[in-house]
Amino acid sequence: MQYKVTKVFNNNLIFSKNELGHDIVLKGAGIGFQKHKDDLVDGNRIEHIFVLKDDDVSNKLTQLLKQIPDEYLSVVDEIKTFAQEKLHKTLSDNIYITLTDHIYFAKQRLSEGLIFQNQLLWEIKRFYKTEYDVALEAIHLINRDLHIHLPDEEASFIALHIINAEIGGKEIQSAVDITQLIKQIVQIVQYQLKIQFDEDSLSYTRFILHLKFFAQRVLMKQKFDDDVEFLYEQVHAKMPDAFNCALKIYDFVEKKYKYEVSKSEIVYLTIHINRIYTSEH
Repeated sequence: MQYKVTKVFNNNLIFSKNELGHDIVLKGAGIGFQKHKDDLVDGNRIEHIFVLKDDDVSNKLTQLLKQIPDEYLSVVDEIKTFAQEKLHKTLSDNIYITLTDHIYFAKQRLSEGLIFQNQLLWEIKRFYKTEYDVALEAIHLINRDLHIHLPDEEASFIALHIINAEIGGKEIQSAVDITQLIKQIVQIVQYQLKIQFDEDSLSYTRFILHLKFFAQRVLMKQKFDDDVEFLYEQVHAKMPDAFNCALKIYDFVEKKYKYEVSKSEIVYLTIHINRIYTSEH
């Protein structure tokens, strides 16, 4: 496809449109030199194409690139591609903004000898193992491409940006809040049932996956009713310990998050809790 210039950012970056009408950033040495709006782009100079499907992301990226060298954008695109392959998910384009900005200021902190500790490090490793592993690889890519030496401790912060991009959030706080809610629910289950989880078990993996979606619904105030209320009395009778534990979660979520958990939610929570409970006995 022959691209036209919509905006020249600098000699090495220009904005254009693809065949679907999405904003794209074309990168290449000298690609923007003496170019003007509506000029045809020299395809031989295109080294990389960044597709931006969100106008808000496009506008914010324009502002960000005025402050941050474009090689940071390149490494984030590499991380995004790698993460999508490993997670089998499409990540929000907003990661171009949040992670590029984070890496740039992480480098600034590193030069000043400031290394922050993430208070959710342990939870991220437990609940988002694949994302954390991707983040560790991202550290390698960053250090290689930008010629810096970010420590592995930075991986937990990068994992949060990846998690946030998975759920389409525009603020990293949403990923933090989801992780904290999962942690609180796990603590309720452990306290109520007096068990320690086998974190390598399939039942634990399924339970945490369910909690990720449950926590997201709670925080976004999304109602869930999967028409399984007819099982409510059955799980109450057949799985009393797990059912009572699910009711404790119901009370906690209602009081702290002002979210009324449906009977269908309680049924699913009970089933997942019972699986993990019976596997530990």
